[in-house]
Amino acid sequence: MPSRTVKVFFKDEIRRFTVDSSEPPSFNNFKRRVTGLFPNLPSTGNILLKWRDEAGDLITFSSDGELREALEASNGTGILLIHLETPGPAGRNSSQALSDEPPRYEPRPQNQSRRNRSPSPGATDLLPQIFTALAVGALNYALTDAPSDSDEEPGNVHSGVRCDGCGEYPIRGVRRKCRVCDDFDLCSFCAQSGIHSFHRFMAIGN
Repeated sequence: MPSRTVKVFFKDEIRRFTVDSSEPPSFNNFKRRVTGLFPNLPSTGNILLKWRDEAGDLITFSSDGELREALEASNGTGILLIHLETPGPAGRNSSQALSDEPPRYEPRPQNQSRRNRSPSPGATDLLPQIFTALAVGALNYALTDAPSDSDEEPGNVHSGVRCDGCGEYPIRGVRRKCRVCDDFDLCSFCAQSGIHSFHRFMAIGN
């Protein structure tokens, strides 16, 4: 009986299960099974399901037809990658880090000099978040092993190794192996996109 592996990502957790691809897809049943994998998932009811296509984009789906399309698109690898997102404050998703609100403008009194003027509240609110993002980026760069010239050659093929981000098999070019998890590898594309960025990776050429 044909089956399909489903790998689900939510924050720092990854879960997986299999589905029978010969049965008519039911989005409601699929969503209940996916959300049931995470006991700590907020019970808001407004949870977004997204699948990663061959171009690396996250596609939102919420119907039987869209689920069927996602399953058919994963025929090549046999693995369907699902990402869960929950709305944060003011309708933002949990994956959003920085505020996208424009700085608030407040006119200053005519008698207030430019030298004594206080910074705009909107700009000062963003500064801690911007510094945090820059610090995280610098830390990730320092903790990532830089590949040698031979690692960048596209001819490097890692036989028997599948990318746990996009499902590429086998991985070609640079292979990033997690130094913490027992069996977690990423291709160059998924490593640069920030998947599993909370662990340090080792660059492997061939």
